Order: sequence, then C-alpha cells, then structure tokens
Amino acid sequence: MSVFLAVIPKDIESLNHTKHSKTLEKISNAYLELFKEVNYKYCKLSFEKFPNTGNIILWDRVDPSSLFCCSEEQSVWTVSSSMNVSESILENVARRGGSLQYINPVWGHYTVLRAEYHMNQFQAWNTIPALEAINFAEDDNFVYVSNMPLAIALAMAEGDIRNIQLNEAYISEYLAFGYSLSGKTGFKDVYVLPATKMLNINKGTISFERSPSGLYTSLSENHSQEEGAEHLLSALKNSMDRSISQMRGEKIQLHMSGGKDSRLCALLAQPYNEKFYSVTFGQLGETESSIAAIISDRVGIPIEITSPKLSEGKTLGQKVASTIRYTDGILPSEPHLSLFIRTMPKTENESIMEGQWPLFKGGAVKNMRKKEIRIKQTLLNIPLPILNSREMEHHNNFLMDWYSNVEARTNLEKLYLFSREFRSGRWLQGNVAMFSRHTDVLYPICDSEVTAVSDALTLVEKVSQTTLYDVMNSLSSSVTHLPLANSKWPAHTNSKAEEFLSKSIQINISNEFSNLKKKPSLVHQESLESLSINIISEISHSIIDSKRFSYYIKILNESFIESLRKASDGIMSPPLDMPDKLFKSAIWRLFVVDVWLSKSWLER
Repeated sequence: MSVFLAVIPKDIESLNHTKHSKTLEKISNAYLELFKEVNYKYCKLSFEKFPNTGNIILWDRVDPSSLFCCSEEQSVWTVSSSMNVSESILENVARRGGSLQYINPVWGHYTVLRAEYHMNQFQAWNTIPALEAINFAEDDNFVYVSNMPLAIALAMAEGDIRNIQLNEAYISEYLAFGYSLSGKTGFKDVYVLPATKMLNINKGTISFERSPSGLYTSLSENHSQEEGAEHLLSALKNSMDRSISQMRGEKIQLHMSGGKDSRLCALLAQPYNEKFYSVTFGQLGETESSIAAIISDRVGIPIEITSPKLSEGKTLGQKVASTIRYTDGILPSEPHLSLFIRTMPKTENESIMEGQWPLFKGGAVKNMRKKEIRIKQTLLNIPLPILNSREMEHHNNFLMDWYSNVEARTNLEKLYLFSREFRSGRWLQGNVAMFSRHTDVLYPICDSEVTAVSDALTLVEKVSQTTLYDVMNSLSSSVTHLPLANSKWPAHTNSKAEEFLSKSIQINISNEFSNLKKKPSLVHQESLESLSINIISEISHSIIDSKRFSYYIKILNESFIESLRKASDGIMSPPLDMPDKLFKSAIWRLFVVDVWLSKSWLER
C-alpha cells in the first residue's frame, strides 16, 4: 500500500517551522511503528522545497518518492495512490474556463491530490467506485488530506498514538450498513469524501465541488446490444493492460471463486497467464473449489486450494484487533472475515487481483420493477434491523433525503446510483486497505473506464447481465458456460441465454474436475469456522461482559438484545424474520465494534 498524508497550514506566517518539522517526524515514525512488519519506506517533502503548500509524508513498501510528481516550472505537483497516476494527472488535468478538467482521460482506480502551490490551492478526488477514498479533516491550524483515515487521526494527535480519538457517533452507522454512508469515519472529525465530489482547499478553506469532468465513454445513447458489449470488452481489456503495467513484482495472485466476477477476471488474465497463479479458499471436492479449478485450468493458470491464514493473536479479540490495525481502522464490512489474513504473497512485491461489485451488473437494481414504493423499500431494507427505532429513523431519513435529492433519469436508476456512490466502493475499502499492506491490489473490473461504460449501458443491459455475458462469451465460451456454484447461470431469460443455460446444465462438474490434466495444489492452513455456533456464542458472551455493553443497549432494539443473550448461551434464536446468517453477521459487527473501541489494535 502507498499512503500519503498532506498537512496544510492555514496560516504559514504564524507557524513555528522548527516545532512543526519535529511533529511531522514524530507522525512519520509513529505510522512506521504501527506497521513495522510491513517494512515501509517513507519520505517527507517540506516547506523549503514547496513554499505555501504545507508538507507531504509518503509511505510505501517500494519507492515512496515515485508517488510524487512536480511540473517543470514548479507550479503544480501531484500525489496519487492505489494506482500511480501522478505523472499522468500532471500532464492531463488542467483548468479550462476556471474549472478543473481532464484534457485527456486518465483511467484507472486511484486517489489523487493535486496542488497549485503558488496559488495555495489544492484539489483531491478519487475515481468511482471509490475502492480507496480521499479522507480529510481540519482543526484550528491545519487541513489534513490522506488516502487513509488513521494517518490523519495520527497527525491530529501530533504523532502520539495514545491521543488518537475514536468517533463513537460512527458506531450506529457501521452496525446498520457496514460502511460509511454519511461521510463519518471511525475517527473523531475525520471524514471520507463523497465519491462524486472533489475536495477543494483554497488558502486553508475547504469546499466541495464536482469531480473534474472528462472521464466519459464514446458509447452513444442509442447503442445496440452489440455496441455495448464491444465498448465494455474494450474498457475491460484496457483496464487489464493498465493493471499489468502497474505491477511492481513478477507475479499476481488471483483470488478465484466459482462466481461471475472471478471468472471474468480469469478470462482477462488469460493473455498474461504466465504472470498469474490462482488461490481459492475452500475444501477439495466442494463445488465452488472444483469450478474455480476448472476455470483456472482452462485459462492456463495454476491454482491452489487452501484456507486463509489466521490473523495474529491468541484470542478472537486479538485476531480482530490485528485486522483492524491492518485496515487502518476502517471497520470491515464483512466482519466475520476479520479473523483472517487473506493475502499470502509468495514473491517480492507480488500483486493481488480481485473482482467484486462491478457496476455493469446493475448494483442494487435486481429487476426492472417500476413502482416507486418498492424502490424506496429496497433502500430502507439495507440497514440491519438491529437498532432501536430512534437510530433506525435517523438512517431511514438519510436514505430518503438522498433518494429525494439525487439526480437520475428514472427512479429505478437511483438504486444503481446508490451502489455507484456508496456500496460498490465503501464496502470494499477495508478489504483494500488490509490486502494492500503486503501487496498491490488490482481491480480491473472496477476501473474508471469500465465505470464510464457501465454508466452508459441501459439498466436492462446491466440488470439482465446480457452485456456481461456477451463479453465473457467472446473471451471464452468454455469458461462462460460453466455453471455457478450457488445459482443458475445465466439468471435472465431470452433465447440466447436459454441456449447457454442448456449447455451449462449438461456439464458435470465432478467429471470435469476428475479429468483435469493438472490437479490443483492443496495447501492446508489452520482455520476457524467464524460463523459456527461455538464462535458466535463466544463473541456474544464477550459483548455482554464488555464494560461497553450498557452503551450498546442504548442503541440496539430489544429483540436483538434478547437474541444476543440467548446466543451467548449457545442458543441461536434470531429476531423474527431475520435470517440466521444475517443475525450472526450482526453479532460479528458488534464484536468488531467492541474490539475497536478497546483501542487494543493501536497497541504494539
């Protein structure tokens, strides 16, 4: 992971430069100490070189200075993360008619900070979906900008880890959604930038503007299905090329399942298969592991079947604390996975490639229902039903305010826009932060060029997934026709789809797996069933015994509290109409919150 932190003084004239320089050094070293096993290198760019623009601290496993780029006339500098696009931003983003624009598109998935330093003006933004986001804060003396929230919280604490302040106001939001909706983070006064906005800092004053324009596709409004598929295929191939060009090592670990996203990633990886190996988490003989092995075999990528490595620590709480530190304090959206480290790079500077929540599948739009009341209800059903009526009313009001104010072509498209702005990116931010501690993360199907095409596709094309299916079939019908492990493929119904479906049904996965020329490697890891009754009972008991339980009672509803007490005794009795897995996930969220509030994850 590359981490940048900009500390921008509001009043340079009154700043004690000597004292401030020592504070920045303390911040730099404290962050290194938190992640000493990562072996970060760091560099600090100071006032002497860039007057009027504060200081920039850069941490990176390979070459932190490469993240920074300055124009020849020294009027503009840029810093980027996730993908290193600093030089491209410098060359292709400029002011036209006073507003910031892409003169030529700079595609990819990234965050960027740009400074017009003689003007004492800064802009920061991220691409959509915001897999890694801009975080910001301000106090009386400084404005802080970073791609990671913990770096800002540490700066606001002047480098003293003991003085980092958590934001209890975020707890209700995390329990309801699993990620930030309002822009709050888990740190006091630190916020995450809306995905569609640009942070503008002019002489120490913060404002919000639209992100720079210019990231558009040439796909016409009245395109055919074939044209839509051609543009999506082109965007995906371009994105894959960019991902390969960003490699800083020799190998890429591809996380495989039997689903649509990972098989699309495998197909995109096929032209570069000598750089890849696949990993699937599961057991030999399971349908999903077998399908992942067959897909990998057909694209010429070796695969191993394994289980994720457990996080550091003897107790469940210690393992979760280790994960929270690795996620930079971003609470994991899938909390039951916080027991595990899911990246195990085998080579130096290895990359990892994943595929989750691409927007060309329609996001939260699951069918073409038209009635507005059902669209609103879909949004209102997103929060976990474990909070009391006062807390739920607050979240529901936020959702309905967003629904009323967001601009869209149709009401139904608002569900797609919800995923575009919130779910598709923020759900993954903790994952990306954790994965990228020891490896660079590649998300080719969440590239901004792919998003631009997704925006131009009709809802029918997205929701039916016809365009996705056409793209995959053009790459390899032998992979596309394999059935999914847990659902029918494809889900939509038309003559073409039915033809594909009939072919997929004829495939016997067990026979296909038995006939593989190269069998997958089996790597056994010690593992835990995080949703087992024993573990759910253990973490429920820990929550009830926590000194913070009296606070949780104030925000949870009585039905969930009663079910939680039963779970602590080993009795799984979810509240009425709450599925068992969702109930267990809710308990896990509460347990993660309790570990987070303990601050044990900030201790070394």
